[in-house]
Amino acid sequence: MKNHVEILISCHKPADVLNTEVFRPIQVGAAGKESLMEGIYRDDCGDNISDLNPMYCELTAQYWAWKNLDLDYYGFCHYRRYFNFSGQSFPEDPYGNIIERYLDQETIKKYEMNDAAVSELVADYDVIVTERKDLHSLPGYIQDSRDHYR
Repeated sequence: MKNHVEILISCHKPADVLNTEVFRPIQVGAAGKESLMEGIYRDDCGDNISDLNPMYCELTAQYWAWKNLDLDYYGFCHYRRYFNFSGQSFPEDPYGNIIERYLDQETIKKYEMNDAAVSELVADYDVIVTERKDLHSLPGYIQDSRDHYR
């Protein structure tokens, strides 16, 4: 049985993004604004909180997906922050990010950002999250998750 999975890619300005059956861009904070790109979701249709985007950022996409999509698996990322689906480890910056200059075919292949890899991965798990990070090891003064969020 094929699982219906989508990873929504939050966008607030035009950018090169994946747009496949699984990787679906969504314009966040779209209320009252022009379309960024043709053929992408907008967080201002259906049941939405798009006008609250200045306070909730990408959470408006999560709310929109919860209220307007019927999927087996929901995923969320940012137009500049994708996940590595390859199963390989790569060098990270002090914040745990793997830095690539461009989202191009080479990068997409390297990190296996494709529908088949994602669909295969989610078939084995109920929830997929990033590795645990010790907030104290991040640059700056971070005592707890509240400090990190601020």
